[in-house]
Amino acid sequence: MIKRAGWLSLLLVLGLAAAGCGSEATSTPTATSAPSATATPTQPPLATSTHTPSPTPTQAPGETPRPTPTATPTLRPPATPTATPSPTPTQAPGETPRPTSTPTPTLEPTATPERPTGEVINLGPSKDNTLYENATGSFSNGIGAHIFVGNNAGSQARRTVIAFDIASQVPAGSTIQEVTLTLRMSRTRAGPETIRVHRLLADWGEGASNASGNEGTGTSSASGDATWVHRFFNSDSWNNPGGDFSSVSSASTSVGGSGSYTWGSTSQLVADVQGWVDQPSINFGWVLIGNEAGSQTAKRFDSRENGTSANRPVLTVTYTPP
Repeated sequence: MIKRAGWLSLLLVLGLAAAGCGSEATSTPTATSAPSATATPTQPPLATSTHTPSPTPTQAPGETPRPTPTATPTLRPPATPTATPSPTPTQAPGETPRPTSTPTPTLEPTATPERPTGEVINLGPSKDNTLYENATGSFSNGIGAHIFVGNNAGSQARRTVIAFDIASQVPAGSTIQEVTLTLRMSRTRAGPETIRVHRLLADWGEGASNASGNEGTGTSSASGDATWVHRFFNSDSWNNPGGDFSSVSSASTSVGGSGSYTWGSTSQLVADVQGWVDQPSINFGWVLIGNEAGSQTAKRFDSRENGTSANRPVLTVTYTPP
């Protein structure tokens, strides 16, 4: 009896133990209906490097996030600094500034002396003549169409004397500012020659002599003519054959081929005319002297009696009235 009771007790214990194990296995639910085959715990998967982006502002709730592509940086060349111009004074507020170009320095031209202002008159000669070199003063050309300067083929000198009645056109007390003398050269055998203007120191005359042809040799002197020897043929003579004149040249210019030539204004030309305005009684005009050292250096100019008025001598005077 005692042995049977011992076995029954042992079987009861074992039964209870088995019943407890079965009750514990069914009391714990699992994520799935199938029990795990083993008691080894499942390891969580290793995290990958894939980044799950946050939903974009337009992503619907519960929508699978769309991965945002990683932007590949674009390398740009260094920007060239551009100067931002300051607004111009006329620029409206908020207006895009207009670039202001850098001004290029401008070279100032050489200043041209200002021409004097005042009254300007053009005068024709009151008289002109040619002094033909001759020991007796036998030749002149008082009213001929031409006047001469320089040497002829026989190396005999020719000099032009010319005067202008300035006091009748320029009021007394005026200030002379500028003076130019223009003559037209109409015949020559020579190249360029310098012709000088000198102020005459004594009075002289223009008679009725009138040479023919090219007038280079002149004609017989008439009463009152200026000659190489005479101031007035056949009474008053020059102190010096060939005329009495200042040794100081008032102006000079080079005369070449046919055409008009101007003796430009100089301080001495201005002084000559100013003196004649202030003292008309000493206005004897000028003598023109060229190259008298060689042969055939003569230049023929048109005189005040020339048939073409545009070819006649002109004295241009600029002055300020009193």
